[in-house]
Amino acid sequence: MPPVLPKGITEKPSDTNVSQQGLQGALLGLVLVLTLLIWVAVGTGFLGYQAVSGWGISMGPTLRNGDALWVKQLDITDVKVGDIVTLEHAGEESITHRVIKIEPLSSGSYLVLTKGDANPFTEGWKISRDETVAVMVARVPFGGYVLEFLASILGRALLIGVVAIMVAMLLQRRWNFFSFRQ
Repeated sequence: MPPVLPKGITEKPSDTNVSQQGLQGALLGLVLVLTLLIWVAVGTGFLGYQAVSGWGISMGPTLRNGDALWVKQLDITDVKVGDIVTLEHAGEESITHRVIKIEPLSSGSYLVLTKGDANPFTEGWKISRDETVAVMVARVPFGGYVLEFLASILGRALLIGVVAIMVAMLLQRRWNFFSFRQ
């Protein structure tokens, strides 16, 4: 007795077609997982890492305008001279500069001197022992432009749309794949 195929299907797919569908589904799933991981990592500080946009020329040529920086929050005692840190003035934009000196104060706080690589002057920061500091661990050239786009309403809508389309494609492939197995 010949196999019963779903309505509209005239022949059983070859093993090659089935394995190609499986490979395509696996690749689509991998892209979906990576997209979601990037989304979570960029927006939430997943596992203590967060992406920030670097704007300005004070750290040139080490950092360029529009770079994305991956930062990790560290205790002030773990920060070292030479680290590139992102700090915030009260109520102002953050500044990303290199640590040139760390000096403990009698109050238990630390005086941290930073300087932009292209700047002639330094800034002093008083940081308490229980505060954390965002220390750069990686740089993605021009990635700041992508981060800024993803932070916009259009960027988020596009990202959600792409993920939704990928999920729909993955489910559609799964349903087609399983319908041949009946």
